[in-house]
This record gives sequence, structure tokens and C-alpha cells, in this order.
Amino acid sequence: MGLGTLLAILWLVRLAGNEGIPPPKVEGLGLVIVLSAVIGSKLLTALDYPGYYSGDWSQLWQQVLDRGGVFYGGLLLALGTSALYFWLTGLPGWKVADGVAPGLALAQGIARIGCSWPAAVGAPQQIFRSA
Repeated sequence: MGLGTLLAILWLVRLAGNEGIPPPKVEGLGLVIVLSAVIGSKLLTALDYPGYYSGDWSQLWQQVLDRGGVFYGGLLLALGTSALYFWLTGLPGWKVADGVAPGLALAQGIARIGCSWPAAVGAPQQIFRSA
């Protein structure tokens, strides 16, 4: 998942440079998207499954790091924070969104393959069955 995210941000920075958009602003957008996606996925998981993170409160932080999240929670919060970032920095929203879309698909595809990798599951399987 980290590799896909890195490649998506690098792809967006390259496209932004070709369009005359300042790369540092786009790198900042990448950071905003990553952080808000992680927070949003964890928040929606906690809202959808109230007992998911319950139990020993001293272990809450470890549980949050060990467990996954809901994709749509990350997507929704990332969209909202990205729109706010566009407004604050003056980036052209639709032009940058056109650059984000292929990177998002690339990151999602790499993450899907990574989740299906036999070493991650612990059992031999057909790698492209779920990708």
C-alpha cells in the first residue's frame, strides 16, 4: 500500500509540473490526502462497528494501527480535506483532480495485489484471482 501511495504522489507531481502547477503545493496535497484517508477510514470503522475498538483502552492505539479501515471513510474525508486545501492554496481543483484520478487507481491496484500476495495471507493461492 505504501508503494502504491508513493507512486501515486510521484505521478501527480510529474503531471502537475507538466501543467505548470507548483510541485510543492501538490506534494502538500498528497500529504493531506494520505493523512485524511487514514483518519477517515478509522473513523468510519469506529462509527460502523462501535465495538470494534472497544476493550482495554490502554491498547486502543495499538488496535488502531493493527487493524484496517473502511475505504469509503477515507475517500470521503480525503475529498473534503482536498477541497479545503484547494480553496486555501488556490490550486485549480478540477485540473488537479484529473491528475489525482490515475494515481488513485494505480495505488488501489497495487494495494489489491499486495493484499492478495501469498506471503501476506500465509497460504498458497492464485495471486490474480482477487485482483
